[in-house]
Amino acid sequence: MVIDVAALGGAAFVGTLIFSIIGHRLPRRLTFGIGYTVGGALRFWVFLVPFLPVLIAWQIIAGLAIAPINPLIDTIIQERIPVEMRARVFGTINAGVLAGIPLGTVVSGYLATWIGLQMTLIVIGTVYLATTLSLLLNPALRKMEKPIS
Repeated sequence: MVIDVAALGGAAFVGTLIFSIIGHRLPRRLTFGIGYTVGGALRFWVFLVPFLPVLIAWQIIAGLAIAPINPLIDTIIQERIPVEMRARVFGTINAGVLAGIPLGTVVSGYLATWIGLQMTLIVIGTVYLATTLSLLLNPALRKMEKPIS
């Protein structure tokens, strides 16, 4: 398992470098939606295939796909939030994320105990997929495109 986590981290690092070069030319909403879908939701289902080369290859793909997410989020927040509110907004977002991590861990642990690991991966992947695909359909997220100057 350490090898595929290293593959994900290394690919995310390389993906961030690539995004820093070409990211300004990519559509934000589409990059965000595809990155979260490939790098997040689909990753859960690949764990159902117990073949290490497949897992490593998919982790590399997922790492490259998920790389633009945090830079995009931070850029959009900095563009849209007034300067005097940024500390509060960043603090609230980080608190929500950091509170959700242990909650998700506990829920997934109980879910795995209740319905088994394979079904848990299917359920989590399905919920994640529905959530990430909604990013592409949500009309409010059209505002995340670059402001016209």
